[in-house]
Amino acid sequence: EIGFWTAVAIIISNMIGTGIFTITGFMAQDVPNPYWIIGLWTLGGIISLMGALTVAELGVLLPFAGGDYQYIHKGYGPLWAYISGWISFFVGFSAPIAAAALAFSEYISYFAPSLSPLHPYKVNMGLLTLNVSWGHLLGISMIFIFALFHSAGLKTSKIVQNSITLLKVLFIVIIIAAGFLWGNGNWEHFTGHISRADTSLPKAGVSLIFVMFAYTGWNAAGYIAGEIKNPAKTIPRAFIIGTLIVTILYILLNIIYIYALPINEMQGVLRIGSESMTALFGPSVTSVTTVFFAVSILACISAMVLIGPRVYYAMAEDNLFFHKFKEVHPRFKTPVKAIMLQSVWASVLLLSGTFYQILTYASFVLIGFSAVTVSSVYILRRKYPDKERPYKTFLYPLSPAIFIIMALWMMIYTLIERPAESFYGILTVLAGIPFYIAFTRKK
Repeated sequence: EIGFWTAVAIIISNMIGTGIFTITGFMAQDVPNPYWIIGLWTLGGIISLMGALTVAELGVLLPFAGGDYQYIHKGYGPLWAYISGWISFFVGFSAPIAAAALAFSEYISYFAPSLSPLHPYKVNMGLLTLNVSWGHLLGISMIFIFALFHSAGLKTSKIVQNSITLLKVLFIVIIIAAGFLWGNGNWEHFTGHISRADTSLPKAGVSLIFVMFAYTGWNAAGYIAGEIKNPAKTIPRAFIIGTLIVTILYILLNIIYIYALPINEMQGVLRIGSESMTALFGPSVTSVTTVFFAVSILACISAMVLIGPRVYYAMAEDNLFFHKFKEVHPRFKTPVKAIMLQSVWASVLLLSGTFYQILTYASFVLIGFSAVTVSSVYILRRKYPDKERPYKTFLYPLSPAIFIIMALWMMIYTLIERPAESFYGILTVLAGIPFYIAFTRKK
């Protein structure tokens, strides 16, 4: 039932959300130079486009539900495919959903400060410490609201997703245009009062991996390929056009942020979107822009709640996950149990970490497995040389090589600069191996 524009909407919604409205403030701490910040967002767009150009071929070759799981299964075998699905559940979708829900609550706290998740009560539960506040509970509520929407069938999902995405893109275009035309910004923020602290490559590498978290989702249409009309034409166009639109919007938004605020006032600011709008237009418009930023984050939550369960469904179909998660609703034909399982785990992550910790942990693991997915194109070209490919990777073999090399560079520097979060990411990957052994023995 999914056509071209819905596929593009899912990609845009999955990409534009938490990252672009929160990350730049953290980047300004490690990379206190506006040109470095704009350069890293541009580089992130180029890397994502290289990935999109590559994975589009895999999506056309294997147009089934599951996306990366399917590509890695055919390329590297069931073990790596299982670990990919394991990561999708524990990190790939659940962690960004949790981070987005926290960011949504923080934006809404502008109207009700008690809803901020930044000052929670700590609840010690033995091995696990939970953060509990009204903001955390609000975030969990939004996760389950979208879980119910997307359990009610693809027709409902399409209406919700397309409407929120259209509203989001229109809003971003309006604030970019209004900021340049009427905003009370200052171009001297690009030249004056810039910190002279050296921007080291390790810190730039960590900032770039945060940027890549914001670009995560360029491959979103691949996860629902089994439900896309005419996948041979729709998937490549949706991947490339969706990624290009988001890259342009991201670069322009970051120029607006710096035009609005000097670097020293951006550092460590989570709600960078609304803070920059206040600087540009005054407090009178802050309420309106804050609502739209919050809605944009909701669209991201919606897209990930929709897409992720298709991976667990595909794993259950291969007898590598609990059988009940391949069951679909008798009326709506949606993987309801998989949707609810993901929502529960996302809520646990939301309660167990801060936004920054979840961001670093997720970014490290996701960029690694994105590189594994992209590298599958080399293996599948050798394994199936005669299989029809209506679309072939543009600039092959250069484009996948660029993505893989940059991913490894970012992971090395994140491991150096953020060893704790990186270690937990590696531990999550290794923890999946015993479960794979258990499922294969059972099979």
